[in-house]
Amino acid sequence: MMDACKDRIGEHAAEHALPWAVSTLGPVPAQPVARLDWQCRAASIGAYRELSGYGHPAGPIGPEPVTAASDIRAAWQEAPAALGPAVGPDVRGMPNGMLLHLRDTYPTETAWAPQWAGDELRQVRLGARQARLAAIALLLRPIPPTATADTKRRAAIPKERQTGVSSSAAR
Repeated sequence: MMDACKDRIGEHAAEHALPWAVSTLGPVPAQPVARLDWQCRAASIGAYRELSGYGHPAGPIGPEPVTAASDIRAAWQEAPAALGPAVGPDVRGMPNGMLLHLRDTYPTETAWAPQWAGDELRQVRLGARQARLAAIALLLRPIPPTATADTKRRAAIPKERQTGVSSSAAR
C-alpha cells in the first residue's frame, strides 16, 4: 500500500516538475531509464514530505525530525540517501584528531582568501536594476505636445540632412 502511494508521489513530482524536486534533483530527464531513477528518488523525498507535513517550497527535507514516530524517522533516513552524497568532505566519519586539525588551521587557510564582496556585488546589481528601471521610465514618459528644444533644432536643419537625400539627387 505504502509503495503504491510512494510511486504515485514520484510520478506526480515528475509530471508537474515540483519546485522542491527540480531544485534538489535537477530537471526531469527525458530518457525513460533516467526519468525512472529521478522519479524513485523524488518518491523517497516526497514520501517524507507527505508524512511529516514538511512544506518548504525549495528545501527538500529539512532537519532530522525529533519526534518519536518511527515511520517519519525512517522516511527521513531514506530521503537523504535519495538526495545523493553531500557536497564537500564528510566530517561525520573523521577521527577527532583530524577534526581538531581542521578547526585549528581554518584561520590560516582563510587568511589568504579574498575579502567577501557579496554586499558590494548586491549594491552593484541593485544600482544597475535601478538604472534600467529609470531608463524604461524615461522612455515611457509621455512627450509633451509643445515644441521642445529638440523639435526647434530639427526645424533649423535643412530637409536634405534630415532625410539623408540631397535636393540635387532628388531631382
